[in-house]
Amino acid sequence: FFFLMIRRPPRSTQSRSSAASDVYKRQVSTQSTWGDYKYELKYLMRDKEQALVEHKPVSPRTTYLRWVFLGLACFILFGNYYSFDNPQALQDAYEKEMGMQDLQFNVLYSVYSIPNTILPLIGGYIIDCLGVRVGIFVFSVIIAIGQGVFTIGSYWKSYQVMIAGRVIFGLGGECLTVAQSAIVPMWFLGKELALAMGFNLTVARGGSSLNSFVTPWVYNETGSLGHPAFISFILCLVSIISGLLTNLLDLKADEAEGKKDKKALSDTDRVSMKDIRYFPSSFWALVGLCIFIYGAFFPFMNIANKFLIKRFGFDEKEAGKLLMIVYLSSAVFSPPIGILVDNIGHRVKLMLFSYIFLFTAHIYCAIVPNSDEPNYWAILPLCCIGIFYSIFVTIIWPSIALIVDTKYLGTAYGLTTAVQNSGMALFPLIVGYLHDTFIDDGKAGYFWVSIFLIVMAIFGFLFTVLLLFFEIKSDGPLEKVQKITIDEEEPIKSVSLQES
Repeated sequence: FFFLMIRRPPRSTQSRSSAASDVYKRQVSTQSTWGDYKYELKYLMRDKEQALVEHKPVSPRTTYLRWVFLGLACFILFGNYYSFDNPQALQDAYEKEMGMQDLQFNVLYSVYSIPNTILPLIGGYIIDCLGVRVGIFVFSVIIAIGQGVFTIGSYWKSYQVMIAGRVIFGLGGECLTVAQSAIVPMWFLGKELALAMGFNLTVARGGSSLNSFVTPWVYNETGSLGHPAFISFILCLVSIISGLLTNLLDLKADEAEGKKDKKALSDTDRVSMKDIRYFPSSFWALVGLCIFIYGAFFPFMNIANKFLIKRFGFDEKEAGKLLMIVYLSSAVFSPPIGILVDNIGHRVKLMLFSYIFLFTAHIYCAIVPNSDEPNYWAILPLCCIGIFYSIFVTIIWPSIALIVDTKYLGTAYGLTTAVQNSGMALFPLIVGYLHDTFIDDGKAGYFWVSIFLIVMAIFGFLFTVLLLFFEIKSDGPLEKVQKITIDEEEPIKSVSLQES
């Protein structure tokens, strides 16, 4: 049954990578029958038999090695995600041992986002110059160097060195994600690609979840700020090795297929600011809600460990375990939410529904009294945040590909990421300032922080309502089901996109 779920790509005049990009970025659902699978298996076996008869090497992209490739590719981002959340897991410890205030701590996150207000706009050109494989290696090394510098700063308890490390880390973070996302679709098509990208996100977020558990535990066992950061550095080195092995497999696949050109980004992945004149109103509403929703989520996650300590009475270790709930909720709920969206559409309405969970979480955090003993009602807002994030992330990024023409997707994604990081550079500073200013508010300084996050959620909700208005007015695609119909006579050669 699992083998039958492996999809054969449509044959067309497009290149393999272009077809993969089109199918994936439109996040369509394929309506298949047993007859379709018989045709696809026939073509799959025909290609392999023809290669054997002609004594041509079989591309690893058509064998089980593509799953080995996927496993290695997933760990390219594992060290990145683990290290990004490294400071959050020990916020209280950093502030006590180094005499930081919340504003100073949140600068560690803002300086990561500052370079990425520009890099997503030029990252495509950088990767075009280097090639995707070289880009994966270079950006992985930059991330490891940044985490290495941050580790040294943690051992020395030097705030300035830690800031320098986070800046270097930010120079590679977003560009590595772009490069890794560009190489995976070369190996998977159709529903296989959706599975591959979903598994990729799950493993990457697993890094964030593991950090929340391991980092406080290592600190409690060793009493050192440097040892947890050093483990993050080791994982960044593991990601470099995974990237090298991924590149080796990709190079072998290109050689088997007779490709010798440097692998670069496709035209749809490049950024050109001239493209913005073609963007519909729905896109700008979507960018607006993206800014504020990320502003209601990530600033909270950046301080969540200390928040659980001060407001709910947990220690660092227990708080880290509880924070795994957010990422595990995302891993559990994202696949069924994706299936639901593929089958019923109504993407904007589902996003509006998800605000119930976001408002519940932040309002509860604002009004619940402080506790000196562990208060396990903290699980409620964490579950709500996790469910909200699952719905939001599953819908928001694929929606861009539905409302923007394929040839402008590079600009659309680059612009959205750059604007999002502009907010992520500012909002953590506001959160830190509010905490330090109102430290004696009776809520350990977090009442006005929660109010700020609620305001961010309100603005996000208003932009989502505006998006729904634009979609209804223009009869847009976000509320519709996207399907692929396959010609029964030539299922491989004829594929068309329909809306229903």
